[in-house]
This record gives sequence, C-alpha cells and structure tokens, in this order.
Amino acid sequence: MKTVKSIMALAGILSLVGFGCGPGAKPRPQSIPSAAPFVAVVQYDGATWSPDRKELIVSGGPRHEDRIYRVPAAGGEPVAIFKAPHQGEPASSAAAQRMAFTMMRPPGYWHIWTANVDGSSLKQVTRGNPPSDFFPAWSPDGRQLAYVSPRPYPYARIVLVPADGGKKRTLTDGTSPTWAQDGKSIAFVRKSPAGTAFVCIKTLDTGRERRLECTLQKDITDDPMPTVELSPDGRQLLYTKLVQGSWQIALIDVAADREVRTLPLNGSAANPHWSSDGQHLTYVLQDTGHPASIHVGALDGVEDLRVTKQPAFVTAKFVHYHSADGLEIPGFLYLPVKISPAKLPALVWLHGGLGGATLNEFNPAIQYFVANGFVVLAPNYRTSTGFGPALADLKSVNSGERIVEDIAASVDYLRTLETVDSSKLALYGFSFGGWVTLRTLTARPHLFAAAIDLSGLADLRKYYKLAPSLLSSIMDGPPEQRPERYHVESPIDFINSISTPLLVICGKADLIFSQSTALVSALKHAGKDYEFVPYPGEGHLFENAAWQDSLERMLDFLQTRLGL
Repeated sequence: MKTVKSIMALAGILSLVGFGCGPGAKPRPQSIPSAAPFVAVVQYDGATWSPDRKELIVSGGPRHEDRIYRVPAAGGEPVAIFKAPHQGEPASSAAAQRMAFTMMRPPGYWHIWTANVDGSSLKQVTRGNPPSDFFPAWSPDGRQLAYVSPRPYPYARIVLVPADGGKKRTLTDGTSPTWAQDGKSIAFVRKSPAGTAFVCIKTLDTGRERRLECTLQKDITDDPMPTVELSPDGRQLLYTKLVQGSWQIALIDVAADREVRTLPLNGSAANPHWSSDGQHLTYVLQDTGHPASIHVGALDGVEDLRVTKQPAFVTAKFVHYHSADGLEIPGFLYLPVKISPAKLPALVWLHGGLGGATLNEFNPAIQYFVANGFVVLAPNYRTSTGFGPALADLKSVNSGERIVEDIAASVDYLRTLETVDSSKLALYGFSFGGWVTLRTLTARPHLFAAAIDLSGLADLRKYYKLAPSLLSSIMDGPPEQRPERYHVESPIDFINSISTPLLVICGKADLIFSQSTALVSALKHAGKDYEFVPYPGEGHLFENAAWQDSLERMLDFLQTRLGL
C-alpha cells in the first residue's frame, strides 16, 4: 500500500529517466517488449462474507492500486465499490450491517473507515499522521473495532475504538486481532524481538493472556506476519504458518492447545476467514505460476471454489542444492515455456529484505524475464526466513563470504542444466539483495557476465546511521568498535575488484539514494563499466509507471550485455 502519484507526475518521471551516468549508458530502445501486462496483473489479498452472506467483499488489484470489490459468493466478476483506489483489509459485521476497511488518503497514511456494503454512508473512524492503522476487526455486537497501529519496530499495538469513532484504548502488543463471539476475549498474533511468532488470547475484563504453545513459529519477519481468526463458536481457530516456503492454514483446537490438521491446499495460502456457520472459509491462494486469487472452501480442503479467475503463468520448480559448507539452499527455478534449440541465458534473482525470502508466491517481475527467454533461479540464500534456523540466521551478514558462497552454489547449479548457456549468466538484487549482488561482484569478479543493483547497499558504515540497533546486533557492535568487519562487508571499499558490467537503479526519494550515488561515483573514478538510472520522485518501492520503465531497462541492459 503506497501513495500513487498523479499521472502528470509519472509522466514527468518518464521524461527524466532516459539517461545514465556511466560509459555506454543510452536511452531505452522502443523495441524492448513491454512490461505493462505484468505490472498490471491483478492480485487479491483478502476476502470476507457480506453481512447477508450472498456476496464476498474482496480486496486486491494491480500493484499499488488496491481496491475493495463485491463479487457473488458462487463466483463472478468483481465490481469495485469505490471509484478511487487505495482500500484494503475488509471486515463485515452482521450486527452493524456495515463493513470496516483501511483506506489511504493524502499525504499517504492508512486509517480505519466504515461504510455500507454498497459504499454509502462512508465514515472515517481513526485519524492522525502518522502512524497508519490496519487490520480492523468488529466486536460481535458491532459497537467496537479492534485494529493494529504500528509503533517502533519490532512491535505493533492492538487498539480498541468505538465503531463510530471516539476515545481509543490500547489493548496490548500484537497484530491480526479477532474477537470471540461472546465479546469477552480477543485472539491475536504476537512476535518477540527474537523473531518467534505465536497466538495469544487475552481476556478483556481481567487482562489475563494465554499463549497457545502449538502455534510457535521461529524466524518470522514482519512482512508478512501470520494471521489468526477464531471460529464462530470460539473452539477452534485458523492460523497461517510458513513451512518450506509456503504459507499453510492450520486448524487449532483452542482448549487443547493442539494443531488438529493443516488444510491440504496446493500453494501458498493467506488471510483465512470463517463463514458465520463455521462450515466454510475464504482464503487467498497463489503459487509461483498463479497470481493470488480468492477461494471458498470447506475445512476438509476437498470442496474448493476459486471465486476470482486469474491467468496462468510459468510455474517454478522447487529445487535444492548445497553451498560450499554443505548448507542446503532452497530455491525456485523458472524455465521458459518455449525452449529453443539454442541454450538460454540465466538470471539469478536475489530477493530483498534482511530476513526476507522468495516464497511459493507469484512474482510478475520474474515472469517478465521468463517470458523473454530467461531461465530464472531465485535462491533463498543465508538470512532467508521460512526454511529453518540455519538458513535464517541474520548473523550471516557478519560473514558475507558465506552468502557469496550461496550465490556461487547457485551458479554451479545452473551450470548443470542443459538448457543454460553458462557464458550468459546475470545477477539481479533488490535492496538487501542489492548488497548481496555487490558483495558477490567484488568477491567473485568473473562469476557473472552482467549484473543489476536495484536500490542496494554499498557502505554498511553509512547505513548504520539509519539502522544502528539492527546493524549493532548483526555485526556485534557499531563501526567504531568493529571497523575491520564493516570494511570487509562494505562493497564500496572493493570497487577495483569489479569486472562485471553493472546497471545501478535507485529512486531519488529513497532514504538510501546516497548509497547509490556514492557507488556510482566510485565506479566512475575506477573506470568501471556501468550504467546509472536514477528515478526522480521514487522511493524504495517504485510506482507502477517507473517500475514498468525500470523492468524494460533491465531487460535491455541484459540483452545488450549478454549479446542476445
């Protein structure tokens, strides 16, 4: 969820980004295949039943254009409730005969609103800038809402407010609140600073909390977090858990503190919600080849209806291989549908986020490169969550060479594939993956024929000023106490080692834009082969027009530098 700029502002961006600052930089040719169909793919992220159960209220849309829709419960064409975009997380109340949801308004904050199902009688419930508010949940009598209000990492707080607005009351730290039907307790998800997530149930009159031990998950990051919802009778709850790269829905017996079963779903599931009779649920389901869609199913997983129709793309193969020290590296391998007799170029795709991961989920950007003839391997290198504690250890940044070995193992794996041209291997990394890209290029100068750094880190000493507690924990102290370690893990200090043509892309409104400009300055001073495309007005995550343009420039760069 992010502010979308005006069409005029986006047009201004496109008129300004057609330049680079390095040798060989050039305008993007018009012959490059358009990324528009991939950027415009609709993905849904949640659904709930309307108060009369005849319809579903669903949320989703193209990237950065979230909306709320009505769709027949038996399936059909979604109809947008509001003309303007930027709504999400719908929740309905039979008692209030209304829906609650989040909506973004300038200058870019999300708050809780309510309305009738047809969008009439719109009312804003929470206000204030910042923070934004999320995850509204109705009390059974329709008089109160629980919601989540973020506060400094790694916590978020659950707040109670009258449904018509008014005085707020902070309940506890947590996220994903869900009321018991007697209104006497609320279940929610809490995450410890160490990254362990679990479900708690809080009794409202006494303040007593009970932790469900069977729901413990380790090495969980903040995006996404597990979600929970109590059944109408309060005896069971639905809980999402991350298992080997896929989110699964578990059915929990509340009294026994026991997992009854995991629903047999084929893909990665999210945001399950009960029907009022407790016999069915709605949920979101996706995988690497299918965008997120809304489903209605029975608890046994046998009866399943896909309510929203989605196109199919290339489905990746889940693969494993070993790094130099024997650690198993899981990843997703995408092979183009039309494989020519000639061998194909390959792109190693590094996810962003320290503690992030490439999961069994749809990625339209990867599909763009697969559609244009690239084999894509998306490895879960060290620090990636969802595949066990050994892989998820963030301390791996303190020894970046081990992460580099994971990337080198990815190249070794690609070289075993008959369809891959080993002389045409490229590397892409976003954000933290950009740091991994630069760290790899400086340590293994001849591993790749071309590389792309999108909004990556080049100097950990400077980044320390933005995230002191995080880096102190990972690097065992600040730069002044560990100067050699920060030096070794800052790729900008080893620019002379780079021999790979490099495309550097970053938004000029990004907090780490100075990292890219410092990198480009060092590349220029060292006489390296690079291109630089800054995007005015863009932050860490690009808006759609700039994102489309950047994908097309990446493809052009790779095709040119790999001689395709």
